[in-house]
Amino acid sequence: MIALLSALAPPLIVSEWPVPPSPGDGMPVGTTTSDSSASLWDISRGDGLVRLTGTTYCLDAGVDPHNNVPSKIWTYYPGLTQQQWYYTDDNRIAITGGNQCLDEGPTGPQTYQCTGGNTNQIWYTWTGSGPTSTTSSSATGTSSSPSASSSPTTPVTQGVQLHPNGDNTKCLTVAYASAYDGQAVNIASCFAADPLAGTNYCLDAGVNPHDGVPAKIWTCYTGLFQQTWYYTDDNRIAITGGDSCLDVTLGSQPPSGSPYGSLENVQTWACTAYDTQQVWTE
Repeated sequence: MIALLSALAPPLIVSEWPVPPSPGDGMPVGTTTSDSSASLWDISRGDGLVRLTGTTYCLDAGVDPHNNVPSKIWTYYPGLTQQQWYYTDDNRIAITGGNQCLDEGPTGPQTYQCTGGNTNQIWYTWTGSGPTSTTSSSATGTSSSPSASSSPTTPVTQGVQLHPNGDNTKCLTVAYASAYDGQAVNIASCFAADPLAGTNYCLDAGVNPHDGVPAKIWTCYTGLFQQTWYYTDDNRIAITGGDSCLDVTLGSQPPSGSPYGSLENVQTWACTAYDTQQVWTE
């Protein structure tokens, strides 16, 4: 149970506004400078709900989330897209399945397109003694369970960001900021990059790596050919024992994504000398 603190002008705390005797469907969400009238929310990192503590009401983006839509609460319904949010490691609350973030607008909290460097979209948790980057209770969300015939392994390594051809504004990340077996890997703005270090997901080239195969992640398995890569001295990521490299798809367009839109797609392609689409820097 925590309150949410806006980075725009602390101490603005997300609350029901105006404060009623009890919450109800469609009730707007606003901000207040008073700790006593601030609402508490159940929220956790990653994909899940933003639930008004002690109730069945959740933050709801509406059936057609777009710029400048005022935020509200609504009764929780399992699997409802507009109630699924992703609380990122850089403290943004983004709609899972869309490209909108919770934004402190001129008239109060609203949805607005997720934008790098926009401090209106940064939200800290608040326990009453100061902002914190952790939460004390979990929101309910959906998850996928991996299945395989052998035991998965969790890599133990310190994570680094990987940038295409030295462009430090772009990062290799999992699509939709949602990790599960078979999820695509693409290029997105680094503020939106979803960390995978320390998880049990690995970059996977598929059972038959060849030109044009979209890159994805899969549960890590020790010794699996398609998950064993070699980071070369000339900054290429090549399949060990194969002839395919991780490659930015030439001419790929920025599709919409969740919670952020991607910029370019990633694939495997024959390792080619001097091909800058295959250069990856830390």
